[in-house]
Amino acid sequence: MRVSDTQKSERLEADGDSTGGISDEQPADAFELLDEEPEPVPLTLFPLCTNEGRKGFLEEYIFWGDERLFEAVAHIWDSLNEPKTARCTAVGLAAGTGGTGKSALAKFLKRALRAAIDYEVRPPWKMSYDGLEDLHRAAMSYFADEQTHYQMQIQKYADILDGQPGRHQPHRFTLLIGPWRPAGVIDHEVRDEPV
Repeated sequence: MRVSDTQKSERLEADGDSTGGISDEQPADAFELLDEEPEPVPLTLFPLCTNEGRKGFLEEYIFWGDERLFEAVAHIWDSLNEPKTARCTAVGLAAGTGGTGKSALAKFLKRALRAAIDYEVRPPWKMSYDGLEDLHRAAMSYFADEQTHYQMQIQKYADILDGQPGRHQPHRFTLLIGPWRPAGVIDHEVRDEPV
């Protein structure tokens, strides 16, 4: 059973404690722990030879952003087979960022970062709704769509890093129906000639 904040404060006041269980003798370490950022996971722990390793690597890099760019580039470079420069160029081309060598990797990572965090759908906060439940439903749908976008971008860039762009992306085909004739058929113009 979940206890609400109001019930907790009522219990504390009934016990004569309005400090939330923190006494003067006890420092506010509990609150300080909540404010601390998590320790970064070394990027070298992610094996780039597996899909899960590449996805975890990209998620860790995206969490910290450009402050770990050099570490990320170094890990990718150290994990690549020869010819490294050519592979980096291929990654840059597949990502649409260009570059050669380590600069291609840096541009690739910056593009992956922007693509993962830039969700360009208008949030539902300022729209009108019939009630709180409708707003809640719209907000949860927005968050689910944002998470789907994030996961798709992570997978997209993990595939590019693997040298297989589009491997996990849904394939969309358009069937073209045109005025083409079958191979080997010669077009003859038929004329009505008087006999």
